Amino acid sequence: IVIALRILISLRLVIVAVLVTNIFQYGQQKHELQEFLNHHNNCSIMQSDIKLKDELLKKKSIECNLLESLNRD
Repeated sequence: IVIALRILISLRLVIVAVLVTNIFQYGQQKHELQEFLNHHNNCSIMQSDIKLKDELLKKKSIECNLLESLNRD
C-alpha cells in the first residue's frame, strides 16, 4: 500500500509540474501575441498617417501650383 501511495503521489507531483509549466507557457505566448498585435496596430496606424500626410502634401502642392499660375497671370 505504501509503495502504491508513493507512486500515486509521485504521479500527482509530475502532473502538477506539467500543468504549471503549460500555464506558464500559455501566459508567455499570450504576452508575445499581445506584443505582436500592438506592433501590428502601430504599423497600421503609421501607414494610415503616412497616407494622410501624402494626400495633404499633394493638395498643398496643387495649391502652390495654382497660386504660382495665378501670380504669373
